[in-house]
Amino acid sequence: MTFVVLKLVTDVWLWLHKDVSRIFYPPAVLCLTYMVLKVIKLYKWRMELNQALKSFPGPPVHWLFGNVHEFSGRGKDLDKALEWSKKYTRAFPVWFGRFVVFVSLNDADYVKAVCARGEPKDNVVYRYVLPWIGKGLLTLQGQKWHQHRKLLTPGFHYGVLKSYVSLITKSAQVMLVGTSSSIVIPFTLFSD
Repeated sequence: MTFVVLKLVTDVWLWLHKDVSRIFYPPAVLCLTYMVLKVIKLYKWRMELNQALKSFPGPPVHWLFGNVHEFSGRGKDLDKALEWSKKYTRAFPVWFGRFVVFVSLNDADYVKAVCARGEPKDNVVYRYVLPWIGKGLLTLQGQKWHQHRKLLTPGFHYGVLKSYVSLITKSAQVMLVGTSSSIVIPFTLFSD
C-alpha cells in the first residue's frame, strides 16, 4: 500500500517537474466552463426579458448601449423622457446598456396593475439609498415590513390626523408669510 502511494507521488512529481504550467490546466478549464455557463445564463435571461417587453413599443435601442446614447447629460434628459412619454402614451422601456431596463408607466391603469401585484420590491434603487435612510418601512420587505406597517398605520388614521389640521394650517400660513417677505435671487440650475 505504501509503495503504491509513493509511486503515485513520484509519478505526479515527475509529471509536474517536466512542465509546471500543467498544474494550471484544470483550474483554467473550470474557470472557462464557469464563464461560458454564466454567459449562456445571461443570454437566456436577456431573451426572456425581450420576450416580456416586446409588447411595449419604445424608442429605438442601440444593440450595446441601449438608450443611454440618447441622454446627453446637459440638462435635456428630462425633455427627452417627456418627448418619449408623449410619443408612447401608455408605457415604454428605457434600456441602460444591454441588461438594465426600466419601464416608464404613463397610464393610470398600468400603474394600478403594477402596484396591485404583491411581488417584492426591486433592490436596484434601494441599494443606493439604503446607506442614507437605513432599514425602515421604505426599504424593508416581507414580514418585517408588515410588522412596521402595522405599528405605523394607526398613527395616520383620519381620526388622529383630523385634530392636527388647524395646527398644520397655522404652520403653513406662518411659513408662507415668512417666505413672501424674503428676497428671491434667481439662479440657473443647468447651463448649456
